Amino acid sequence: MGFRSTLTTEHFGSSLPTWFIEKYKENYFINGTLVSSKCELKHYGNDFLLDYQKALISINWFDKMSSVCVVIMGEDDFITKVRISKDTIKYFWFREEEAFEADHIWCQG
Repeated sequence: MGFRSTLTTEHFGSSLPTWFIEKYKENYFINGTLVSSKCELKHYGNDFLLDYQKALISINWFDKMSSVCVVIMGEDDFITKVRISKDTIKYFWFREEEAFEADHIWCQG
């Protein structure tokens, strides 16, 4: 079970631990704290997210930032935003018909 999806995280200047890179390098591009899927994958449970949280904790990342965002785009037309902090992993689900549309893109600069 599970839907195929792609995943990407936010990027920051730190490096993830070797154990995390070795475990996930076959299916993910890893550059600093940026992790993105090489292809569509079935994500079962939240093992990846728990490992990502554990990796960020091990490099003391949460001493600098309060949370990190992970976006999962699924073949079922859902977009899942995952907010990971030191103590929690929270999920937010969006569908096109339930989201709002804007005629510009706002970029922080």
